[in-house]
Amino acid sequence: TRHPATKAVASCPRRKRALSSEAANTTDGALDFKDPTVAFASMNTFQLFRSWVVFQTCAIGWVVRHCDSLYAMGLKTVGSTITHGVLRYTLFNHFCAGETAAGIRPRMDHLHSF
Repeated sequence: TRHPATKAVASCPRRKRALSSEAANTTDGALDFKDPTVAFASMNTFQLFRSWVVFQTCAIGWVVRHCDSLYAMGLKTVGSTITHGVLRYTLFNHFCAGETAAGIRPRMDHLHSF
């Protein structure tokens, strides 16, 4: 059986939207992500900053190697509510569109508009 999120993605209708910049389109109609204005058009300043922070954090080797220990330390020192809140609004929101098929729908619709 297919995961519900996979079903939601498969059932999403495909459409293309004209962009204001003709340079952003390639000859076959696909987006050219070499143009940073197109690549980041779906993100606001906060999301770009969060992405930069996540990227910088993931580039620190000892943080990646000891993430389980850091997670456990966070749970012990500030509790699960704060630890899970920080992780949800940083790493989870950066890498995941949502937790359920219904939860990813708004993000898919937003990205589909580009």
